[in-house]
Amino acid sequence: MKIDRKRKMRPKKNFSDFVIRNRIIVISLLIIAPLFFGYEITRVKVSADFSKYLRLDDPLVKEYNRISEIFAGKSLVQGDVCRGPGL
Repeated sequence: MKIDRKRKMRPKKNFSDFVIRNRIIVISLLIIAPLFFGYEITRVKVSADFSKYLRLDDPLVKEYNRISEIFAGKSLVQGDVCRGPGL
């Protein structure tokens, strides 16, 4: 059984023909898309405050709020202090 080589190459040819026929539109999209996404990424905000995503009556949020009142801030840093030989 022979494989028709022209038929096998048809999807690549159809795509390349489409790109060549519509080159202005393709080039415009390739320029506009990164500009759009580059602008939109400047508006992305990262929030590490998990208490905004949980219910206020959640025990973890209550404890988090209690600690933030004691230490005057919501930024918690946990560290371990080890003292021993070589440290």
